[in-house]
Amino acid sequence: DASVAAVLAAVRGTVLEGRVLEVAYDAETRGYNARAFHADVDGRGPCLVIGKTTKGSRFAGFNPLGFYSVEDYRESGNAFLCKWRSDAAFRRGDAPSDVANVLPGGNAAIFDFGAQGPCFGVDALRVPLGFAPPNGSSYAGVGGSFDLGEANATGSRECKSRLGTHYESFEDGSGLFKEGAGATLAELRVYYAP
Repeated sequence: DASVAAVLAAVRGTVLEGRVLEVAYDAETRGYNARAFHADVDGRGPCLVIGKTTKGSRFAGFNPLGFYSVEDYRESGNAFLCKWRSDAAFRRGDAPSDVANVLPGGNAAIFDFGAQGPCFGVDALRVPLGFAPPNGSSYAGVGGSFDLGEANATGSRECKSRLGTHYESFEDGSGLFKEGAGATLAELRVYYAP
């Protein structure tokens, strides 16, 4: 599969370069839900989140810290988002066409909440995979956690992206999705090195 080359090209220069990568989470088989996402990826270390929208936009986000449902944002100067010119370019194994690094300081690079899927910055890439409580966290109240319940833990294929707040903007001013700021997912996978 030539798309494996695209995944390997996306992790070039990261701690995942040169390592055997495996799929930790695949929404196609596990469902588009935050509970399954965190059950599969939490504690596995650095990872690459790769998505495809229903209109064919291919994008990825590198999380050098990994996900742990810490109910907070995390800092990292090594996180980045990227996209491919087209789905065909990804399937050919091309390297990403555009890369948006986290802005200097890496503040709020990764939002790591158990009631949500992967989130990079406050708005650079948000993939809720469910319906988080109003405060954006799965933590609610003193000493307790928000019960996701089935209604809140599943069902969302919507994703959003706005570059420039915590991550660089692309030189041409485009975003991650050709659809604009919001899109609907057709695929979502997370790769890690066991």
